[in-house]
Amino acid sequence: MKRALLLLAFCGAFIPAVSFAGEGTQTKLESSLERKDVVITTEWKDLGDVCAEPGGDCIRFTAATVSLEDGKKTKGLRIELTTGGERPKSAAALIDGDELERLSVAITDMLNIAETWKDTNKEYSEVFFAAKGFFEIGFYQKGLERKAFAAAASDRLAKLQILLKNLDKLKDVKKKIDDGIRTLKEK
Repeated sequence: MKRALLLLAFCGAFIPAVSFAGEGTQTKLESSLERKDVVITTEWKDLGDVCAEPGGDCIRFTAATVSLEDGKKTKGLRIELTTGGERPKSAAALIDGDELERLSVAITDMLNIAETWKDTNKEYSEVFFAAKGFFEIGFYQKGLERKAFAAAASDRLAKLQILLKNLDKLKDVKKKIDDGIRTLKEK
């Protein structure tokens, strides 16, 4: 029993501690899609993936426009995390269009922090941003090693977390979000 607890504590030290800030808040996209007694039209445009490595964990980005019969439109991104391996798992988050700019800026801020830490030996530190829609993105540094991570929770009960290979993947995520901002402005 003692060994099992020690092993669990040891393994937990290498998994980023992510909790969803702002839990209980629903995005406009989620609210629109959950409406009843109304005709809903959805449009989806695939923006591509960011993968840790081929066949590994991936994040898929999809631009979304939801139109209601009263003419109201809601735009944003669907961000789906999928694990690789024999039994893949997935979870998706819906991020409102008006929150995407802040998410992009937050990633830039994280990359700037990472730059200042690049030659600093850290015991263990994390930097992350939590968006409405149950999506988080960030990185951790242990010693001089740094890895990006993302988390999402489709059902609000269990979150899925993936590790990306390095901070270049965080830059790739920012590019996809910026692509989403441009795509949504065009619609």
